[in-house]
Amino acid sequence: MAEVPVNSLVDGRSRTEASNCSFRLPSADAPAAARAALSSLLGRRVRVELKDGVRQLTGKVYCVDSSATVVLAEAVERVAVRSVPGEDHQRRLPLVVVPGSLIEKLYVRKPAAVDCV
Repeated sequence: MAEVPVNSLVDGRSRTEASNCSFRLPSADAPAAARAALSSLLGRRVRVELKDGVRQLTGKVYCVDSSATVVLAEAVERVAVRSVPGEDHQRRLPLVVVPGSLIEKLYVRKPAAVDCV
């Protein structure tokens, strides 16, 4: 599955470079766009990179509030082992709350294309 940065949902521009994928909410002067962007995330599978640079969470968006706190259901946490490059530990979490202040990047999984024959 391809990943699409959440910014492309917010401002309509496609951003595929990792450096431009930071999670941002729309400005306060666009409440309709903000509601649309947030509601489009509900039920979608996302990958959240945290600011500590070590942890990543993958799960379904269950809830998002106005301060960008994200609640993920059926989540998997991956923690990189710093002493061994390329190795990580993972654990399953039924429900996890991620404060918006800890989110570095958030990626939305693009649904797979369906071929109708």
